[in-house]
Amino acid sequence: ADVARTHLLLGIGARGAGDQVAAHVRLLVSLFRRIDLVTYRRLNPRGIDTFRQWQPVIAGARLDEAIAPERAALIDLARSV
Repeated sequence: ADVARTHLLLGIGARGAGDQVAAHVRLLVSLFRRIDLVTYRRLNPRGIDTFRQWQPVIAGARLDEAIAPERAALIDLARSV
């Protein structure tokens, strides 16, 4: 759950912030997310299924935080059950 939440916060959060986040920061966030997930898969090969199962749950919980710029992306992810 922690990996799924971190992945979601860094991805959707950075996109939701739009121009408030500099392009080079978005690039670094994207790179970190990729490296983090590759490392997680390497350390826990069976964990990727758990990660995928947690994504809609985490998205649904994040919706409760009512962050308007993230809403559409979170709804799409929450519906991917």
